[in-house]
Amino acid sequence: MVTANSMSDFTYNFTDQYPITGLNYYRLRIAELAKESYSQGGRLWFDNNGGGISVFPVPAGKVLRLRIGNSNLLNTNMRILDLTGKLQMIYRVSNLNGDINIGFLAGGSYILECNDGIHVRFVK
Repeated sequence: MVTANSMSDFTYNFTDQYPITGLNYYRLRIAELAKESYSQGGRLWFDNNGGGISVFPVPAGKVLRLRIGNSNLLNTNMRILDLTGKLQMIYRVSNLNGDINIGFLAGGSYILECNDGIHVRFVK
C-alpha cells in the first residue's frame, strides 16, 4: 500500500513471483478518501514459465497437462502445493510429456514445485 497526499504522479512496480503460463492480467486498486477505482488493466504473456516447464490448460479441469524441456527432471518427483505451502500431491516424472490427474483438488491456485528449484503457478 502506498499513501499519497498530493496530486503528483506516482510510479509503482511489482514482481509476480509465480506468473501463470499464458496471459496474465494486472491492475491497481486505487482507494481515495471518498471513492475507490481501478487502473486500466495491463496484460503480459509468459510463453514458457519455469525455465522449460509448461502447464496447461489454465485454468485446469480434472487433468493438468505438463510439458518439460529439461530431461534432468526425468525420474524425479514434483510436488503440488496450495498457496499456504501445504503438500497436496506428489507427481513422479516418467516422461517429458505427462498428464497429472488433479480432479480431486478444490478450485484455486496451486504451485508445482520441481526438484531443480523451479516453481510454476497454475489455477484449477
